[in-house]
Amino acid sequence: MAEVRKGYFHLGFFQTFVIPALLVFLLPTLSFLFFRHARNTFDNKVRTAFLAQVQADQTLTQEERQQALQFYREIPFSRLVGEKEFAEMVTPEARFHYFTFRWMMILSFLSILFGILYFMAAGLSVVLSYNSQRIQHLVLAIGWPILKLYSALQLVVQGLMLFALSYWVTALWFNIFIPKLIFVVGLLVVIAVGVVLLLMFKRINIDQSVEGVLADPQDAAPLLGEINALCEQVGATPPDNVVLGIDDKFYLTENPTVLADKKLKGRTLCLSLAMLKYLDRAEASALLTHELAHFSGKDTFYSRRIAPRLLRIDRYLQALYDGAVTLPVFYFMNSFRTMCEYSLGRIGRKREQRADRIAAENSSPINFAQGLLRSIAYAELRARVQEEIFKTEEVLKHVDISEQIDSRFQEYLLSFGSRPDVGGLENRHPYDIHLPLDRRLEALGIPCNEQYILELLKTPGDGGWYDLVDGAFEIEREQWDLLEEKFRERHEQSLAYRFIPETDDEREIVVKAFPEVKFE
Repeated sequence: MAEVRKGYFHLGFFQTFVIPALLVFLLPTLSFLFFRHARNTFDNKVRTAFLAQVQADQTLTQEERQQALQFYREIPFSRLVGEKEFAEMVTPEARFHYFTFRWMMILSFLSILFGILYFMAAGLSVVLSYNSQRIQHLVLAIGWPILKLYSALQLVVQGLMLFALSYWVTALWFNIFIPKLIFVVGLLVVIAVGVVLLLMFKRINIDQSVEGVLADPQDAAPLLGEINALCEQVGATPPDNVVLGIDDKFYLTENPTVLADKKLKGRTLCLSLAMLKYLDRAEASALLTHELAHFSGKDTFYSRRIAPRLLRIDRYLQALYDGAVTLPVFYFMNSFRTMCEYSLGRIGRKREQRADRIAAENSSPINFAQGLLRSIAYAELRARVQEEIFKTEEVLKHVDISEQIDSRFQEYLLSFGSRPDVGGLENRHPYDIHLPLDRRLEALGIPCNEQYILELLKTPGDGGWYDLVDGAFEIEREQWDLLEEKFRERHEQSLAYRFIPETDDEREIVVKAFPEVKFE
């Protein structure tokens, strides 16, 4: 199972690869060309002055004059000033100018060279990791820290180039310099470097919060027994924690998880009571077998190592994106993240297909298909109900999300099966990469057509797993009450931004969010 991967790799080819390439190569290339031009311009001016001086020197013999003229025509001043004996005869200002030109060209060349090496190494590492979780892990474990250091060095080097250009472009071509421009460029470079260095050493919290309650060993003994039996079937170790919630999905995680300010250790299985009651016992078993199949093999072994790194990377990228002046670094580093995503997605889909196959083999393809359809339909209906309620343009005294889902689910299920786009839908999941529904069903030999789907969904689920938990209704209801109250509060807060108050009630809402301020 892969960790949350809802980053910026949806930005498109231009923003993901073209912009980073421009950021890596454009400024160093322009810098190299400009400072070579500046060096040559100064060389030509100095050569002209020296040649005129030699021609005017009456103390030289004709042979000495010809030798001197040939010497200054063939050897540029920039080369001579690099010689210690000759440099001592040059003014400090001239030496500094040539020192600047030389090092800006060297830094530009090195920046371009290492940029090429970066893209070659990143591309090769991603290709090698296409079929190996071990190499995936090594790429992230070794490659990302190196990339962070490299990007910081690139930022410093390109910042120096930009700072030097802010002076020399106007000085060389227009014979002026603009102090404000130099100051602003220098300030932005210092801020960007400071932010990147701060983020490099900042500790990023990767704990994931879940809502629900831990399954009580006594009240949920039948449920835990069924889970243990499924684990035995697929050759997996039972989870250390089972969380009963009202989410719109089931999922497993070995990542740091926090439940009600308590940090859970080990493997955590999150079950949705709200969804279990709509599933047949066999359907729920099939879906849970799919999740538990990730505990077999080496799926979770590498997930436990890769997922936290991905989360840290994504939060680091988020901080760079929000930093404004660090956007160039963001685009550059996001190209690496996107290349890794291709590899992660490829292996992730293979793992999901394996888990689907194990689920179908240990239950039946039909039960698994029914469970998939009901779970996707539940998530779709729940999202629709919440959206409809949130759009209400008045204060809600009571929010009835669960009641609306209960009353509309079976009817919605049948209309859902008739949707022309049902085959393209994907199962909602915080961690795993799921293929579209039609491809998952076809892999199991189940036709994805309206008539067959409606036949699968015509009978309501019996909620067999829901009944395995003593007090399931009370546990579910308590969590719905908390969620619906939070939903009501968020809705009321949003009204203050939506209203142009016309009534006393509307004015009361706006004033509550934005208390009146009196100026004396």
